[in-house]
Amino acid sequence: MGYLYGYALEAICIRLGQDLPEISGICGVSAWVDEVDAILISQGVPVGLTDLIFGSYPVEIPRPDDYPFIGSWPPRVICEALRASRGVALAGMNPEMADTVGQVRVWLEAAAVDAAYGLIGFLS
Repeated sequence: MGYLYGYALEAICIRLGQDLPEISGICGVSAWVDEVDAILISQGVPVGLTDLIFGSYPVEIPRPDDYPFIGSWPPRVICEALRASRGVALAGMNPEMADTVGQVRVWLEAAAVDAAYGLIGFLS
């Protein structure tokens, strides 16, 4: 039954929040998520895709035992993560990886407009 709470939370976020562009190339590919996270960590970016897919919930609900997978980046890490992500050199990365890391930066920029904003991720 937890999945119903997960989809209800997703519906609330869609209604009240801002939908940001997806990275379709990573859906369901855990090795890709790990690669992106390794780059972010090595560059001092204090967030990872794993946290956004399988991390902490922004509110307390029963955890789904299946989809959707939910995670978040809380407001307190957004500005620091954005500063660090701006220092990541995309030149020299394979194009898909550079696009993905660039997309993470776009998400952080969108959240950084207000100190109360965080990011919530859903993988269905």
